[in-house]
Amino acid sequence: MRRRRTGVVIGLAAVVIMVGLAIWVTGFVTPAEAEPEAGDDRETASIESRTLRVLEDLDGMLGHGEERPITGGRPGTLTALPEVGDVIERGGTLFEVDGEPTVLLFGDMPAWRTLGPGASGADVEQLEANLVELGFGDGLSVDESWDDATTEAVIAWQEATGMVADGQVDHGEVVLEPDAVIVAGLEGIRGGNVGPGAPVLRVTDTERVVTASLPASRRDG
Repeated sequence: MRRRRTGVVIGLAAVVIMVGLAIWVTGFVTPAEAEPEAGDDRETASIESRTLRVLEDLDGMLGHGEERPITGGRPGTLTALPEVGDVIERGGTLFEVDGEPTVLLFGDMPAWRTLGPGASGADVEQLEANLVELGFGDGLSVDESWDDATTEAVIAWQEATGMVADGQVDHGEVVLEPDAVIVAGLEGIRGGNVGPGAPVLRVTDTERVVTASLPASRRDG
């Protein structure tokens, strides 16, 4: 009887060992680790990052920005005016008063006084910078002081422009703008009177500007 019980115990132990081995193998071999099956023809695709653009039609207008007036600085009669659409560059004539040209120069500071010998300040430096750009700056130092070289440059410029070559720049002889302008409209008429502060022209910038009408719901707060 003892031999038979021993055999049964040994048999049970063998079964337990085989079951444990099966569990151990099953626990460590996962589908992800299995070798791919032959004939697996799955395709791959690359992922691209792109910018999403939204297009929308809006009512708009192509122009040159807001119009602004050019006023007269000296009293007299308007003897010449430009045509609407004319582009006036640095050194160009905006209009004439009593046959004398009113010239466009570039700068941020408006002309507000007569400049001549003895003058000093930022507006003198601005005038000298314009003379240099127009080709009348030989021997001229661009600074805030008016010296003999400034007078000589002014006389040469006035002679070339058709102004009275008196070596000084009277108030009203020049108009200062940041850049070239386009004549958008005329306020004065040829043969009409003009005085200080009276509008003569309307101008715009030369850079093109697109103005679009955007619904209120699309505007940023």
